[in-house]
Amino acid sequence: MATRELRRNPALYETFFKAAEGEFVDMIANTNLMSQDDIWGDNYTLQSTADAYGIRLEIIVSWDTTDDPGAYIVNVDPEKRLIDRC
Repeated sequence: MATRELRRNPALYETFFKAAEGEFVDMIANTNLMSQDDIWGDNYTLQSTADAYGIRLEIIVSWDTTDDPGAYIVNVDPEKRLIDRC
């Protein structure tokens, strides 16, 4: 579902693929890689999944995401096109 959403609406996600100095990471190659069964997802696939299903994802991570001790949840909201941290 995630890679299908990336392919269906590439304009919504192209800013994620912007690299340093205005260059772009190859979105098609990245999406093709992410569609393989043995590849872990990334922030692109998390956002496109939230958007495709219209749901908020709460990702529990094993590292501190902020200066706030115990802040181990990353929220991905649909339609925002960005990742927020609690």
